[in-house]
Amino acid sequence: MRWESPTSSTARSWSPMEIAQGPGDPFHNIQSTFAPEVQAGYFRNFAGSSWLWGAKFKYKYLGTTATQQGVIVGQTGSFTPTGGGAATPLSGNVLMQSMQTSIEHELSALAFIGQSFTSGMVYVGAGPALLSTKSFINRAVGFGDVNGLPTAITGAPVSFASSTWMWGAAAQIGMTYNLAPTWFLDFNYTYTVTKNTTSTTRRPSPARRPA
Repeated sequence: MRWESPTSSTARSWSPMEIAQGPGDPFHNIQSTFAPEVQAGYFRNFAGSSWLWGAKFKYKYLGTTATQQGVIVGQTGSFTPTGGGAATPLSGNVLMQSMQTSIEHELSALAFIGQSFTSGMVYVGAGPALLSTKSFINRAVGFGDVNGLPTAITGAPVSFASSTWMWGAAAQIGMTYNLAPTWFLDFNYTYTVTKNTTSTTRRPSPARRPA
């Protein structure tokens, strides 16, 4: 299994007297892993033809993580002096020890058409997919340039975690080879893509060891 993770972040930091936020640049990370898979399906030939139709349900466990070390997210915001007064614009950065995206489970339901032969069949199919993902921000600290000096406006490093299910679409091309009347080998290639998903985390969590 090979997958590509385009990931970006938007960081927001605040203290009782300062607030800042800003988007991070996306990073791409390609991972390859062995992924056990279970599938169940059904097919039948069109009447009087070698062409066939069918459907299959697939479950795959991926359990892999993409990691970006040393992430810096630019920030803009404002600073209010203690005791009141006019807010002063400030800029700065949120420094993260690492940012990670994990993908764990993939489910897909595919409809397919193909052509049968004496020793097997070839087919193509497509359908919806659902993936379970987790995101981690490890040891983030927000710095603002206050009166020209870099100042940690968020205190001690904090970590965040979130999880979500992402909808997508899968396309598959494959072939089977018959070993016996009820046994066959299935060789296939599946391409899955998901829509862009935003997750928001406000509650700190324990830091996660980088993968």
